[in-house]
Amino acid sequence: MNPSKSYLSIFFLFLLFCRVDSHSQRTQKIHPSVEVRESSIPGAGLGLFARTEIPKETELGIYVGRKITAIEGSRLYSLKKHYYLFWIPDCSPEKNIYSYIDGNSEHFISKINYAPSEINGVATGLQNGSFEKSCSEPYIKFQTTRKILSGEEIFTDYGSDYEYTFMSSEEVRKFFLRKMGLDYKKGDRFDFK
Repeated sequence: MNPSKSYLSIFFLFLLFCRVDSHSQRTQKIHPSVEVRESSIPGAGLGLFARTEIPKETELGIYVGRKITAIEGSRLYSLKKHYYLFWIPDCSPEKNIYSYIDGNSEHFISKINYAPSEINGVATGLQNGSFEKSCSEPYIKFQTTRKILSGEEIFTDYGSDYEYTFMSSEEVRKFFLRKMGLDYKKGDRFDFK
């Protein structure tokens, strides 16, 4: 075999393995209107906060990560390492090859935490952004859904496939009810969506 063809084959295999795309973490800097710091949600780790007032419908960034197949996604689910997976939209031209984006847990967009849209049938008003899907790259962008005040933590919905086990924590329940101006006593009803 011709050595130059051999190197070329190895290079293409490397690209396929790494799934290098134009929207890698290295090319996307943190949006100037936000910062990462300790979340206000008990036990949540880091969160994303507004440094300045952010207008409604502002794109804060894209969801970056490695594109993976359905088999790779199933493996991550079985290992309970699926918390940063996003479905690639069915309309994507790559859908027959890749099924998910395995998000980068260190990227600033991955620091956006969940807040319920309703508790006990009452709207919370806590969610202030959403992940928007597209048929072409970048497949997932994060956009504000209302004006966000300086210092406010950015919250979203993770969707129906996410495991919300952390919502069983008494401290987390108290936190969200207090954000709504309500009290919580152990054993009180707490239905959320």
